[in-house]
Amino acid sequence: RSGLSFRRKGGGWCRSFDGQVAGVACREGAGWQVQQALPGAGATPAYRQASSSDVRVMATVEALIDGAPLDAAGEESARAAGWR
Repeated sequence: RSGLSFRRKGGGWCRSFDGQVAGVACREGAGWQVQQALPGAGATPAYRQASSSDVRVMATVEALIDGAPLDAAGEESARAAGWR
């Protein structure tokens, strides 16, 4: 499950994710490069706040993020632009 999507310091985009594996991946060229991967909490309820419950993942997000995370409209715009 995708969590936060955000602009990375120095440019580019990253996303946190949670599920069987939790972590952070950042856009590199045409794909995503995993920056961190940890054992996740497993299946999650259908509705949860868009963040990770793992403090290590959130620490990585805090180290990488430039500004505020994207809201739904911002994420849709980034997707439509091919995450450029």
